[in-house]
Formats: sequence, structure tokens, C-alpha cells
Amino acid sequence: AGGAAAAAGSGRGSGGSSMADAPGGPVPGGDVIVLHEDVNPDYEPTDAEVLEYAEWMDFDVEGDADLLWIAREGLKAPFPEDWRPCKKVSTGEVFYFNFETGESTWEHPCDVMYRTKYQHHRTRKQMQQQLGRTPSSAPQLGAEERTAAEAARPA
Repeated sequence: AGGAAAAAGSGRGSGGSSMADAPGGPVPGGDVIVLHEDVNPDYEPTDAEVLEYAEWMDFDVEGDADLLWIAREGLKAPFPEDWRPCKKVSTGEVFYFNFETGESTWEHPCDVMYRTKYQHHRTRKQMQQQLGRTPSSAPQLGAEERTAAEAARPA
């Protein structure tokens, strides 16, 4: 979105809608206009935008403040190829349409990917905490573990 989500009326924070002109949402034509994605390569979301997006994406913003970089990255992500933001003129609602597949969705097409990325990092962090490691510490094999691993390796 490279700022396009914010420029498109905070399309990412608008979430779902009760409208459904097609199975995944409306399709371009008639009451719908295709919005131009105005990508600003220097776009840097504000802390307030990052927090708003993280909360909307169900991040634990207090417990996982160290993972807010994922929300920042998500706000800066460009649209996947063939996806474009569209606006239903009569309601002003923004949705996303894939001109290759005909798929439409109320949710930004990158949101699922960044929500999954957050869940992955959150789970990894929790596992490391349960093992008594800090989230930034990578697992290291000690001398005994290396020797045991080498001995277990097939010849």
C-alpha cells in the first residue's frame, strides 16, 4: 500500500462490511471506481498509524511492542500484482479487486500475510520465553550438544 491504505480512507482499518454485491464483495463497474495507487517511496507511517493498524490486526500492542515493526512493514507493503483498491461511489466504501482472477475482498490483500507473520513471530517469541531465552537469542548448541549431534549423524 506504500501509504495507499491511508490515502484510500484507511482501507485497512475499515475492516469488513455488510455489503456484498458479489461473493467476496462488489466488482468494478457502474457504481464502482478504481482508485489510483499513489505510492510514495518515502512514506513512513506515524506511530499512531502503526498502533491503529496493529490493533485492527489483533496484535497485542502492549505485550508485543517489539513486534510492531511487522505492522509498520504491512502499512508500507505495495499491493500484490493485479490487485487494485476500488471505491463504491454510493457508500464510499473501499474494497480490493484482483483484475487477473476476478476476486474481491474488503480486507487489504496483504493483511492475511502480515497477520500470519505476526502470529509466527509471536509464537516463536513465546516458545523462546518458555525455554528461558530472550526473544533475540538464537538457539546455540553447546559443546556437548554438538558432540552428541555429530555422533548421531549417519556415517
